[in-house]
Amino acid sequence: MSTKRRQLTVVPGAILSTLAGLILLGVAPVYALEQDVTCVGTATVSISPGLTFWPQTVHLETHVIYSPCVSSDPTLTSGQSGSSFDVPNASCLTFPVASSGAFNISWNNDDSSTFTYNDLSTVVAGQTVLTRIGAITDGQFQGDTAVRVVTYPALDPLQCLTTGVSSQIGTVVLTITAP
Repeated sequence: MSTKRRQLTVVPGAILSTLAGLILLGVAPVYALEQDVTCVGTATVSISPGLTFWPQTVHLETHVIYSPCVSSDPTLTSGQSGSSFDVPNASCLTFPVASSGAFNISWNNDDSSTFTYNDLSTVVAGQTVLTRIGAITDGQFQGDTAVRVVTYPALDPLQCLTTGVSSQIGTVVLTITAP
């Protein structure tokens, strides 16, 4: 095997090894960075009457704060959203309920985005993870894909047996990505 050929096989191997190492470290290539917005924050859910182990219709009021945000729009640094709805047959064993729908995100720059979604609810290490996957269908970032993940702590079983769980506070990660 000639020296010239050996150099050509070593260089692609080194490039592939470097790329694999960067991927394992969570470093994305420049061409993959197309996110318009990434936010972290908190989600607060008020539940009335409180969730127990016995199914009943409850009223949920949600308020989500997205802050801080990093955005392709330098004027966008935070946002908020909220909703209010009834859930039949809700209990500590079924919280939260996966659904589909749309909600509005109000940004600090006086713009807004409508997020149309489908939910996926899972339990990971006792925590409830509610993932909303969809698209921005109106307003700022229209046409982008969106994912919002809210992680709630495990419900308190003692509260589920007695007075009921009347609120939950979770962490939020929102990502809006250009096509």
